[in-house]
Amino acid sequence: MANEVESVRQLTSEIEGCISDAEGELLYRLAKAVPEGQAIVEVGRGKGKSTVWLAKGSEAGEKNKVYSIASHKGSPNHIKVIGQRTKDRMSKSRENHGEGRKK
Repeated sequence: MANEVESVRQLTSEIEGCISDAEGELLYRLAKAVPEGQAIVEVGRGKGKSTVWLAKGSEAGEKNKVYSIASHKGSPNHIKVIGQRTKDRMSKSRENHGEGRKK
C-alpha cells in the first residue's frame, strides 16, 4: 500500500489544498475500505485535492462511485488528474445550473 499512497501523494502535490498528506492518506484508506455497492459523497470547498485521495482510494478498493459537491470550478491540475470526463461533467453541471448562460 505504501507505493499506492506515494503515487497519490505525487498526483496531489500540484493541487492546492488545505489537507495534509496524512489526512489524504486517511481519506484514501477510508475510501478503500467502503463496502461494495456504496457511494462516497464529499462536500468540499477546495480545488479537489481530497476528491483525488477519495477517488484513488475507491479505485484501489471496491471501485465505488465518488460524488464531490464543491463550490469551485477546478484548477488545471485538478482537471489533469481527474480527467476529461470530469471536466465535461462539470461543464454540463454549470450549464444546467445557469453558470454557463449569458445574461
